[in-house]
Parts: sequence; structure tokens; C-alpha cells
Amino acid sequence: MAVSIVANVWFPAHQRNIATAISAMATVGGSITSLLITGIVISGWNENDYPQVRNAVYKINFIQNCIITIFCVLFFFLIKEKPVMPASAISHMERDMNFKVEIRELCKNKSYVFLAVSFTILFGFVTGVGNILSPLFIPFGYSSE
Repeated sequence: MAVSIVANVWFPAHQRNIATAISAMATVGGSITSLLITGIVISGWNENDYPQVRNAVYKINFIQNCIITIFCVLFFFLIKEKPVMPASAISHMERDMNFKVEIRELCKNKSYVFLAVSFTILFGFVTGVGNILSPLFIPFGYSSE
């Protein structure tokens, strides 16, 4: 919901769809990237290399958290709530929404259903890859327990 609100406030009508799609797919892209980077860093090590693997994972987490912190600080200080000039007339209108009616309307929209199913399949794939890779880390002391 936040992605579409940002798109409605910051982008004109002809750019909203692509802005929403890029923002939604960035989540999946970030998940895939994190799985790839971790896999690349840990590949080739065996269970005898436990201290090196643990240190590598700690280093990855530290670097990732530093990057996220920098972007969050920049976001909070540099990004305004709304643009100086409205992107469109509808971007600043107050709306009263009935979610049952809105959900029925969304389900009738074939493009939305296609996008939702595609996103669900892709996100399921990323989650599945994570679950497949998870047992590979158990010998190094990383598990869900």
C-alpha cells in the first residue's frame, strides 16, 4: 500500500504503473541479491571452516546494515513528504475507501490479477531458494532454531 501511495503523490498518472512495479520488484530483487551474495561468499568452504564462515556472515550483515542505515538517514533528511508541485490533481485529494468494494474491483482487473500472480510466483521462488539454501548453512552453525 505504501508503494502505491508514494506513486500517487510523487508521479503523474502516466508514470504511476511503472513506478509501482519497479518499487514492488525492488523487494524481490533485493532478496535475490542477498541470497546470491551470501552464496558467493560462502561457496567453496566446508564445515571445518566454521570460524571463517561465521566471520564472513557477520561481515556481510554489518556491511548490509551500514548501507541500509546510510540510505535511511539520507531518506529521512532529504526526502520530503510531498513534492512542491503536485504530480497530478488527484495526488492531494482525500479519499474515502470501502475496501470490500475496492478488492472486488481489483479482482475484476485482469492486469492486476496477472501482476499479483506473477509477483506471488516470483516471491515464492525466492523464498523457495532461501529454504533450499538454508540446510547448506547448518554445518556452519546457522539454523532456524
